[in-house]
Amino acid sequence: MDAGRSEHEEELSDRPEVGIWGVARRLQSAASNGFIHRWAAGRIPAGAVVVDLACGDGRLGRVLGADVTWIGLDFVERLARRAVRYTGGRPAAVADVTMAPVRSASADVVTCFEVLEHLPDPAAAVAEMARIVRPGGVLLLSVPNDAGLKHRLKRDPHPLHVQEMDLDAVRSLVGAHFGAVEVHLRGFWFFTPGRVSLQVGWPMPVSIATNILVEARASGRPAMAVG
Repeated sequence: MDAGRSEHEEELSDRPEVGIWGVARRLQSAASNGFIHRWAAGRIPAGAVVVDLACGDGRLGRVLGADVTWIGLDFVERLARRAVRYTGGRPAAVADVTMAPVRSASADVVTCFEVLEHLPDPAAAVAEMARIVRPGGVLLLSVPNDAGLKHRLKRDPHPLHVQEMDLDAVRSLVGAHFGAVEVHLRGFWFFTPGRVSLQVGWPMPVSIATNILVEARASGRPAMAVG
């Protein structure tokens, strides 16, 4: 494991998960990037099999209906355990996004949120997503918009981001393996009193949007309708 990944795992594993601090962390998380998971949930139909790569503590799994099969994978063991607990027992396991222990062409939907910017080889991760999804299946993905106002105002780059992400980079990465790539620019960022960072998922121009959300379909005959 490289030094950057070890640092990332340590930082995530040390976050409080119980008591008032754990509740506050989850509330703040839902108020910042929660709109991404709600956006994705609205595009996943009943009966779908969803593989959620780098699932964190299971935020997507918590907002999906019981008629959706959600499988979470994360390289941080503690997060995978939290995902099982926070989703009410949905399955989650420890795995790397570039080597998922999932059969090829087995998922109707593959999701991966706010991850590619952390990876030394994001192209390998997208290739793995393409392997997992069924012909006609859907990839739902998000990355921070480095061309947006939030990222341009920051004086120092995120210490765990090793990739710059903008529209051209995302379209190139996803378009290499998926067809019909649709991009959505969402998110407005602000600080509340106490310097708590919040985001709302409004559609925004590229110069302001905090996040790039991607919906792409794998080549082949559609496996099921995704609306």
